Amino acid sequence: MKLSKDRFKLAMSLVFNAISKLPAILVITSILPQVKESLGFDSYSSFLAAMAFGGFFVLPFGGINAVSRRIVGMQYGCHDEGGQADAFVSAIAVASGVAAIACSMVLLLSLTVFAHRISHIAAIAAFFPIMSAALNLFDNIRAAFNEHYVVAALLFAFQLVIYIPVAILHPGINGMLVAALIMQAPGMLTSTAQVSLLVVQRPYLLRGTLKRVPEILHGSLVFSLGEGALSGAINASVFFLGSYGSPREGAWYGTFVRLFQTVLSPLLLFMFPLSAFVATKWPGLSAEKRIRLIRWANGFGLFYGGVFALALAVGSQRFLQYFYHIPPIGTPLQVVAISVFFMGIMSERAYGMIIFAIDNGRFLSAGTFVAVLLAAVAGASVAAWSAPLQTLSTFGVVGGLGLLAIMSWDMLRRGRSIQS
Repeated sequence: MKLSKDRFKLAMSLVFNAISKLPAILVITSILPQVKESLGFDSYSSFLAAMAFGGFFVLPFGGINAVSRRIVGMQYGCHDEGGQADAFVSAIAVASGVAAIACSMVLLLSLTVFAHRISHIAAIAAFFPIMSAALNLFDNIRAAFNEHYVVAALLFAFQLVIYIPVAILHPGINGMLVAALIMQAPGMLTSTAQVSLLVVQRPYLLRGTLKRVPEILHGSLVFSLGEGALSGAINASVFFLGSYGSPREGAWYGTFVRLFQTVLSPLLLFMFPLSAFVATKWPGLSAEKRIRLIRWANGFGLFYGGVFALALAVGSQRFLQYFYHIPPIGTPLQVVAISVFFMGIMSERAYGMIIFAIDNGRFLSAGTFVAVLLAAVAGASVAAWSAPLQTLSTFGVVGGLGLLAIMSWDMLRRGRSIQS
């Protein structure tokens, strides 16, 4: 069967996305272990906490990116160049303002509330995730044109240029800033290069206005209520254990989260172009096909989340001990509890990327926020008499089960709504 142009672009994006994740194996098996050995347990734990601290403030960008991708994708499907340009310029304005506020908050809190827990160097390292998240807007814009294969190809090239010399030559990684630059540079360079190509190919994008700013702000607020809560919960948990647990606990959990994010990335890269493609086709789908698509997204999310959460629960301790020389820290039950949280996140993200591509997903977003909030309350309720790691385990199991429940509930509600 002959592929249409749009389906061919989608296939290209999926293939190149898969290829672009191969260098991530070097990060988790070679580069991050080098960072740990170069910095030592204490500084390595502080580095992971600093990156998580900065990562906590990127939560609004998920909403900005998703809403901007949806608006540009729908305008592209309608062949409205003016609408695309307005969304492009408005998104840049919103993302720039949020990045400035986020960096200011990191600086302010590092000098006041957390002055005794975050060094000045660590505070500067915390800027890198924010800058990377702001630039990632342009990758989402490219995906709206069903051309994410451009991003994936450039990312693969920049990863090879940066990661392979580090993996082979084992240069000394002198400090947190060098480590942060190595980790974030491929993505930042990719975003910068591909948006330069984008405006050369579509110069009309620069002629937009700021008329879409209110729509992006409102939509991103709804999105960030839920998806931002997930990102914030992950980063807050790393910062919490890195700051209030022992250095070994902080190093163990921070690396465990990095391993989880490596497993999560292929899922996001698979769903990313697929959700952008769905956004352009959704208005023309029949009710039966819409219901089938939503059920598929839910089932796929549960399958992927379940399989890889089980793999993390079974193999993470041995992996960290072999590559990082970090001895088992958590008990088997604690590892399982944390893995349940990871399963909930992976399942919800797979399902949510389809949902947020077709509408604002208010119910899913609000439910996700409530699930994270209940998990935080459960963790706080045992914190007074439990060690930090046990507090985190309680948070994880309650949050994970809550996320699985809310996404299934949302699927059932949507099915009934579409049928009626």
